[in-house]
Amino acid sequence: MAGEFDFHELLAGPILAANAAQADVALGFVEQLQQIAFEPRSAKDAAADAGPQKLRELSFAAPGGLDAEGRPLQQEISVPLLQLVPLSSLLIDTATIEFDCDVAAAKPVARPAAQKVAQILPERQAALAPRLLGRIAPTSGSESLGKGNLRVHMHLKRTDLPAGYLDMIAATHSTARQMPAAAESVAQPGLISAQIARPAKIDFMPGREVSFEVLVTRISPDDAGLIELTLESGAPARFAVIEPAVPVQLTARENRIRVVAYVRKEFERSRETATAPIMLTAEQRPANASAITTRTVLNVPLSSRSKS
Repeated sequence: MAGEFDFHELLAGPILAANAAQADVALGFVEQLQQIAFEPRSAKDAAADAGPQKLRELSFAAPGGLDAEGRPLQQEISVPLLQLVPLSSLLIDTATIEFDCDVAAAKPVARPAAQKVAQILPERQAALAPRLLGRIAPTSGSESLGKGNLRVHMHLKRTDLPAGYLDMIAATHSTARQMPAAAESVAQPGLISAQIARPAKIDFMPGREVSFEVLVTRISPDDAGLIELTLESGAPARFAVIEPAVPVQLTARENRIRVVAYVRKEFERSRETATAPIMLTAEQRPANASAITTRTVLNVPLSSRSKS
């Protein structure tokens, strides 16, 4: 009769459909991972199987401390996009399938196993199983007999990430790397210039505080806006700048600034004249314009006793 199915098909159909839907979700996770984590391959490379795929990376530049000469460096940092974009997938936690079914018995059929037994032992009659036919019953008050009442309730949960994906995250963690880039100019023009005022050479002995004067000259026009100057150690492992502890406002063309530093370690002299680097960061905020920042390294001459 039209519209009737074997009863086991009625029971298995929703379950098989739920399993197929879960498989589609898993394939969708793989496709999302492919689009985010890896660079696209051309059709030619894909056909030729030209080696492993390449990770998508996000690269940016950032300050990278000072080089051996006390000059500021920049570094380029590259991080795989896989480390930055969270991926997740859903899993069918529970599913409730409800329907009413009209069941009718049809002509009995022999079970396959019973038929094989009958072939081996002809005297034994093969057991017959009833063939059940079913149709989803119409809803109460339905005008159309073809309208059924199959109801499916699903509860989803966030699935645990696959072990292979977690292995990829762990393997790509080390690819976040720092690479030295070109050094910045020691004396960037535009805002300030600096030199040691006195004394000519400073005795940087470990465990002591030393003081000296720095002469800072404004290069930019006076009406270009206020300049704030920050001083810090270019070799923090060896000494720290204690004063000035806050940014200094350069109000005049020439400014004498007293610097106090605490020496932590001895300075090794690789040349006849050893120096201690001081980083000067000048920032100017012109009216109705973006802030301008320049950095200058001032190499403070050390006395002959400031050595290991």
